[in-house]
Amino acid sequence: MIVNTQYAGSGNGTGFYGSHGSWTLNLSFTPTPGNYLIVYVGTFNPVNPNVCTYTGSPLTLSFSNGTINANVAVFSGIVPGSPATSITLQFPISGNAFSTVIQEVSGLSSNMLDQTSHSTGSGFVYSTGSTSTTTANNEFLANAWVYYNPSTGGDPGGESPSNGYTLSSGNPAKYTDLGWSWTSGSPIPVGTATVSSGILIANKTVSSTGTAGGTVTDLHSNTNTWYGVALTFFGINANPAIFGTLNSLVNRRYPPLK
Repeated sequence: MIVNTQYAGSGNGTGFYGSHGSWTLNLSFTPTPGNYLIVYVGTFNPVNPNVCTYTGSPLTLSFSNGTINANVAVFSGIVPGSPATSITLQFPISGNAFSTVIQEVSGLSSNMLDQTSHSTGSGFVYSTGSTSTTTANNEFLANAWVYYNPSTGGDPGGESPSNGYTLSSGNPAKYTDLGWSWTSGSPIPVGTATVSSGILIANKTVSSTGTAGGTVTDLHSNTNTWYGVALTFFGINANPAIFGTLNSLVNRRYPPLK
């Protein structure tokens, strides 16, 4: 379950790492020990951050890939007993703009990541592709899309995700994401102006195995270059399908005593 979401433009989420390789993001909430942080980063040149540090230790890099103008990196990890209220991203070189979405999620397993898929293209329907079948029940699903348009006005104006996902990165009645304006060189607040680049997040939870991923449609039909990724995370009570099958076979051979 999502406990907190902080997204680009809320004061700390969007930055420019032009002359240095690190950027500190101040959280607007104090995470609860035992919960998990998932940090989604969209960058708009070929370089993703390679380290995300929380309380002095690196979070796990769950995914990192993209195209020349739209890249996604996802970091995840448990909140320790003494939580901090900042996260540091480290980039291998100086470069360009980025946007972030930070989620605090409860009920995840220490063995977090199960399946991923990714896709890229251009247009107003963004896709993640479809993952392989998940290996456990009770999983937390996340779709992330980064989009890029070299001119102001590329920001999607209201989006509609598929497959039962819910947008988690803003207000679907306005702009559901925040990002970077290439023309002004500064972050653009949600709902006040269109932006050139940004990131979208959609989530849902499931209680049975299956494939994951989907699409999001820009309801204003703005054409952008985009890159999408789907990730599935084990829930704390996840029941791997193989164990369920083995239990079923054992009970057939040796039925429980009554």
